[in-house]
Amino acid sequence: MKRLAWLLLAAAAFAARAGDITVTKFEPGAPLPKKVLEHVALKGVIAEFIDPERSELGKEIAYLLWREVLTAISDQKGAGVILARAPGNERLVDLLAQNYHEAAVRIAQGQGARMAVWGSVAESGGRVYVDTYLSLIGEAERNELLMRLTTRGADTGLVARIPRTRFNFAPAETTRDALFRRTVIARAGAVVRAAAGGGRTLATPKPGQTLQAEGMQGGWFVVRTPSGQGYVDINRVDVPPRQVESGAAELVLRAEPARNARPSGRAAQNGTYQVTDMRYLAGGGLWYRIAAPAGAGWVPAIAVRPRFSLPVVHFVAGLYRYQLGRWDDAAREFDQYLRAPGVEADNASYATACQLLGASRLASASRAESLPGASGWEDAFERAIRATPYDPAAYTLRAVSTIAVRRTLDPAVGDLKRALELDPQHADTRAALAQISAHAFGTSSRLQPLKLAPASPALQRDLEALAKRYAVPR
Repeated sequence: MKRLAWLLLAAAAFAARAGDITVTKFEPGAPLPKKVLEHVALKGVIAEFIDPERSELGKEIAYLLWREVLTAISDQKGAGVILARAPGNERLVDLLAQNYHEAAVRIAQGQGARMAVWGSVAESGGRVYVDTYLSLIGEAERNELLMRLTTRGADTGLVARIPRTRFNFAPAETTRDALFRRTVIARAGAVVRAAAGGGRTLATPKPGQTLQAEGMQGGWFVVRTPSGQGYVDINRVDVPPRQVESGAAELVLRAEPARNARPSGRAAQNGTYQVTDMRYLAGGGLWYRIAAPAGAGWVPAIAVRPRFSLPVVHFVAGLYRYQLGRWDDAAREFDQYLRAPGVEADNASYATACQLLGASRLASASRAESLPGASGWEDAFERAIRATPYDPAAYTLRAVSTIAVRRTLDPAVGDLKRALELDPQHADTRAALAQISAHAFGTSSRLQPLKLAPASPALQRDLEALAKRYAVPR
């Protein structure tokens, strides 16, 4: 069995969970909030967003992202999402003094989290502008995102990395309605109150009952009631995506969220549909009820592509899936991120998403022992190189992947040459060149189990010239 494998975390034996921490004070040397979700293997922290112009959206954006990420990974064992917030009407940024990035990362470190997400928000002329940042922490930062080519359990010495661990995503432009006007689903204990944070009880919805949200105030959705409006705690509702997109095939809608339920209609291919309900069934997965022109009905979440409020939700969900070995789900999320409008404006994060998409597809094929038949990875890596043509790691990743899939050293040598031209000391490129040179000249057998095509005399000459030029032993 020959596969690309990357090393990070194993999954814990429970489903995705949510937690929150209240930061009452933050200064050098002060104790951090007590850990939550201590026994969850992979955790991320979403910190309240900076709101310098006091649009009153900093808390709301963070709360919404927190719940949407949880929805995106709702079936993921060993995963947790933590919200870091300030108490009451205070703003977290006021507690974190000047260096917001350092503070957000430190809070995540104190929680034993592997990701920290934060950002800033502004509003002008009815438009909302959101900047989002992400840092990978701990082992992810030390090991980066490592892919190691092994065969029959043995290390071939070929390693490639996706080196970026800090992301400044392209600014997202949206509206309050696009963020907060949506269907939410009551959970056990949900109560509709007369005011955000409390007030008299207006209604007690049953678990699973849909509520129509029209806005947010802090951590409370503003929901429609028969007599006007009320408020429901975001902790007491599930938050589905506002919309889903169908793929190339026509969708069969079901009267109930079950594969054997009677058909209730069809939804056309390549369409976008509003989500009117959501349900997670043990053993049956996540289902969405969507509104199609021919009528409403249920579809399994796996059959559609959710579209969350901000592209970063898909990127973060992809990282969760990737780090916990759910390669196909990771590929779906990274693909959705790349489909979002405007994400290509930040070349670095766009290129990394392309690399993670390609790596997910390779890892999935590797697990199925069908690596030679893997598809879609070449296009993803080509898009990454076009976005960041001066990144030697991008060429090395494609070179190692080409060797694994095509079982040939050509054209991988061309990518290694380009990588060394950009950075003659790039460690992974130099190590890969040493391994394939040794194999081509018969001085090493570490790559022998791959049964690579023999190196032609011309390729041997190229390898010899490269090894000599960059002082790489062979």
